[in-house]
Amino acid sequence: MFKLRVDTGGTFTDCWGLGDGESVPRLVKVLSSGRLRVLVSAWDSPSTLTLAIPKEWRICDSFFTGYKMESKGETSLILSFEARSGRIVLSRPLPHSESVDLFTREEAPVLGARLLTGTPLDMPFPVMDFRLATTRGTNALLERKGAKVVFFVTKGFGDLLTIRDQRRSDLFALKHERPQPLYSTVVEVQERLDSEGKVITPLQFDFDESAKSALESGNTVAAVALLHSYRNPIHEEALRDHLLAMGYRHVSLSSQLAPLIKLLPRAETSVANAYLQPVMQTFLEHLFERFGEGSELLTMTSAGGL
Repeated sequence: MFKLRVDTGGTFTDCWGLGDGESVPRLVKVLSSGRLRVLVSAWDSPSTLTLAIPKEWRICDSFFTGYKMESKGETSLILSFEARSGRIVLSRPLPHSESVDLFTREEAPVLGARLLTGTPLDMPFPVMDFRLATTRGTNALLERKGAKVVFFVTKGFGDLLTIRDQRRSDLFALKHERPQPLYSTVVEVQERLDSEGKVITPLQFDFDESAKSALESGNTVAAVALLHSYRNPIHEEALRDHLLAMGYRHVSLSSQLAPLIKLLPRAETSVANAYLQPVMQTFLEHLFERFGEGSELLTMTSAGGL
C-alpha cells in the first residue's frame, strides 16, 4: 500500500509519498489549481520543446500524454512525452515562453499522487493509504463560495441568525454592521417540543409551497434547526425525510451535528455544514473516483483529528 500525505492550501499543495519497501519518502509541490508550472529548457520548434523535469518526479515515457499545455494564454494537447530527455510534442504550435503550465481536470492531490507514484492518465493508481488536510472548506467560507442553503427553523425564529446575540466586534458602535447569513432563504416550520423533548405541536407540512419554490430556484441544500431537538430529534428527522423525498440533495440536522442545549450554536453549525457540504463532497468524490476501490482516505478536521 502506497502511503500518501497531502496538505492542500489556497495556493500550493504539498505531497509526501512512501511506497512499499521504500525507506526515504519523496516530496512534490504543485499548484492547488491542479497545474504544474515547469521551466522550458529549449524550444525546438513552435510545437516541440524540452522541459526541465524535476528529479523528484517519478514519471515514465508517455506520462504527460493527454495533458494540456498552456503558454502565454494559449493551449495545446500533448501528443507524446519522453521522460529521459523531457521532450514534448504538441498538437498545435504555442508561443515561446520560459515556463509552461501542464494540467488536466484533476484535483491537485490527484496530480501530486500521479507524480509520486508514476501513474499516467491511462493507468490505475496503486492501493493508497491517503491522508488529506485541506483548506477547501475554510476558503469557501471566507470567500462566500458555498451552496445556496434553505434554512428551516421553528416558527417564530426565522430571524434567529440575523439577530444572533450581543457579541460584536465593536459593542458600542452606533451603527452595527451585521454579517450576511450563509443561507439564501428561511422557511419557518409549524412544530413545537417542550424543554423535555415532548411534543406540544406536531410537525405540520404546510410549508411545502415555500420549500418547492426555493428548490426550483436552485436551492438544493437544506439546514434544519428546531427548538429542543437536542432532546428529541423526531421532528428534525421527519423533516429531513420529507425534504429528501421532495428533491433536496442534502439536509443538515442540528440534532446530529451539534446536539447542544442552545438553539443558536446548533443553527449556526447546521447552516455552515449545509453551506460547505457540496463543496467538500464534490472535492472528495473526485478523489475517490481516481484512487479506486481498496484505498483508504482520512481527512483532517479543524480540530486536528482524522
